[in-house]
Amino acid sequence: MEPGLALHKAILATLKDGLSVPVYDAVPQGTSFPYVTVDTSITANADALVERIDERFIFLHVWSQVRGQEEVLSIIGEIDGLMHNNKLELDDGYVVSIQVDRKMTRRDADNVTFQGQVTLRVLTHH
Repeated sequence: MEPGLALHKAILATLKDGLSVPVYDAVPQGTSFPYVTVDTSITANADALVERIDERFIFLHVWSQVRGQEEVLSIIGEIDGLMHNNKLELDDGYVVSIQVDRKMTRRDADNVTFQGQVTLRVLTHH
């Protein structure tokens, strides 16, 4: 059994319910700023002898066109508070731990949009 899809759905639902901005897996054309996207996911085997445990890194992106980094940092703070050690419920497998591993901000290439990135480190058991 693969808990990756269940984890993806749980993260989306938690973010949509808990953040003050829209959250997307696929951003609709013409969407206004700010918003958060669930982007890349990386999974590595982290088995502990007889148990099947995966280490997952989920990359969330924050998008804003407010000048400066204040809005991006505020949304990153919301994500951090919401996700840090959250015990997400999964239909398939379960979350051993979830933590905010890394936070980053940067100006986008268009010199108008600011982007934030939050990396979640999640251990799942199945």
